[in-house]
Amino acid sequence: MKALKMLLIFSMWSLLSSGQDITGSWNGILKFSGIQLRLILNVTRASNGYSATMDSPDQGAAGIAVTKTTFQDSILRFEVAGLGIQFEGKMQKGDSIPGTFKQGGQELPLTLSRGNMVRTNRPQEPVKPYPYYTEDVHFVNKNGRMGISFWPGP
Repeated sequence: MKALKMLLIFSMWSLLSSGQDITGSWNGILKFSGIQLRLILNVTRASNGYSATMDSPDQGAAGIAVTKTTFQDSILRFEVAGLGIQFEGKMQKGDSIPGTFKQGGQELPLTLSRGNMVRTNRPQEPVKPYPYYTEDVHFVNKNGRMGISFWPGP
């Protein structure tokens, strides 16, 4: 009877832990040296587990192949071997995965959240009225030279 209870508890625990779905888009912000770098992890189910790609919109990179993606016992691990990137985090209630991002000998905290990241609006040709102050500046170039001039060396 005790063995049956243990088997039932183990079976329920297995069902609950495997019921977590990590497929979809996960986003987070790496903060280091006063810089914030947005990252997006796109996870899909594959025949042998999971497959993923990573985007770094602030670096203009999209579709970076993630070489290894695993999700077991609520722990997400992924690796981008070519860039020396590793991540490990544990899924929490509310669809967040706090963890550690490792690259180049550095370990940085990174929390991934489900959903699409809000894109920053940075138009290449802004339209008036601008959200900042502008002023036309005019000056006279008495030397008549254009370009950059360097101070001659000794």
